[in-house]
Amino acid sequence: MKSLAIAACFALSATAGLAQAQSRHTSVPKADANATGNVTLQEYQSSREAFIMKADTNHDGTVSRAEWDAFAKAVRHDLDLGGVKGAELIGQGSWWTALDANKDNMVTHAEINALTAAKFAQYDLDKNHLISRAEAQQVREAAQAALH
Repeated sequence: MKSLAIAACFALSATAGLAQAQSRHTSVPKADANATGNVTLQEYQSSREAFIMKADTNHDGTVSRAEWDAFAKAVRHDLDLGGVKGAELIGQGSWWTALDANKDNMVTHAEINALTAAKFAQYDLDKNHLISRAEAQQVREAAQAALH
């Protein structure tokens, strides 16, 4: 449950405290790229892919388990310094398992898009193909509650 809570916290736009706690190398790109107040599937997938691919330090277009672990450690460090509750859980849960669908210890763009499409559907509470600010807030509140 805690890994779901952390995932949900990262799934949508970063809060002010979270954004301040992260460096440009570990920050989550803003999901609402066009600032409409709603996030489309394309915006969501693009922002999540941009975040996950920051771990691709050898720039081969995939993320290895070693790259993911090093990146998650850097994110945890930044969040911990910023006092973000639950920071120690980043990279410790089921995200890698979910991302690496074919279990080859490499995450591809296709795997990222498949997972983020499923997550988008989960967070689109009213099923209108958009994640609104209200839906994002509900997901964040549920995630925060799960951490307590």
